[in-house]
Amino acid sequence: MIGGGIKLQKIFNKSNSSDIIGIFLITLVLFLLRAYIVQVTYNLMWPKIVSNAGGDPSQFTPITFYESLMIVFLFSFLFR
Repeated sequence: MIGGGIKLQKIFNKSNSSDIIGIFLITLVLFLLRAYIVQVTYNLMWPKIVSNAGGDPSQFTPITFYESLMIVFLFSFLFR
């Protein structure tokens, strides 16, 4: 564990700022893509799940992109 941290420190010391900006942008795009997938999947599947359980899907309100982004952040911080 400590050896891996030392290797990462050496990599980041060698890299320039454009590499770090690239990593940040890729991470940001991945978070946004995950949020979009969560939003679309939830909005498509939840009414079907509710109706299969005998509930009333007419009360369903779809989640927004912001809400799905917060769900992605929550689960990424809980399980990493």
